[in-house]
Amino acid sequence: MENKTGKYFKYAVGEIILVMIGILLALQVNNWNEDRKLNNEIQRAFANLHQEFISNYSELKNDILRVKKIISEHQIIMNFSGSKDNLENNSTLDSSLIEIRRWPTWNRSSFIFDEIKLSGVLSNYKDQNLKNMLYAYESEWENLLEFHQSTFISSGEVLNYFNAHGYNENLNKNLKKSNRHLLNDVYFLNILNQAQREYIMTLRRYDAMLIIMESIMETTKTYDINL
Repeated sequence: MENKTGKYFKYAVGEIILVMIGILLALQVNNWNEDRKLNNEIQRAFANLHQEFISNYSELKNDILRVKKIISEHQIIMNFSGSKDNLENNSTLDSSLIEIRRWPTWNRSSFIFDEIKLSGVLSNYKDQNLKNMLYAYESEWENLLEFHQSTFISSGEVLNYFNAHGYNENLNKNLKKSNRHLLNDVYFLNILNQAQREYIMTLRRYDAMLIIMESIMETTKTYDINL
């Protein structure tokens, strides 16, 4: 009787152990599946983010060329100002006056980036280095918005001056009027100089943004390749 009881007890203990092992294995498989699903989600999210950054990067590079052109046209006018007025023809001045009325136009696309922030993917991502870069990117974007606003205000002052003085490049050409008087207008030259400084500071922020974006693109490109 005792032998039978001992056998039943051992059998019961064995059954319990097998059940526990089965439960542990099931939990392990479930955890593995959850980790795999999470890794796939992270993979897709950062692959899409990489593509979004490629597009934003290309557009930013184009706007940098635009801003450099505007700064150059500002400088051309300043070089001909006052006693330095050695302008050979009016067309050079007219061309520069047209160009300086432009302003930075880069506006990032952030649909994927915003979606990642809202989804909580970043909280599950263990690479703190990439997180820091994304935080720096967001902070730099906020800085850029301020510089864009300052540049817009300075450019607006130039436009307001043109409007207040009836400047119109097409009308002036038709009447064969010269805009050389602007080269000796102290007020105009002052607001022009201020606008140029704002563009230069914006360009510096653009360059800082490029560096951050390049680092992020370098890190996220592996996700895009492996997807």
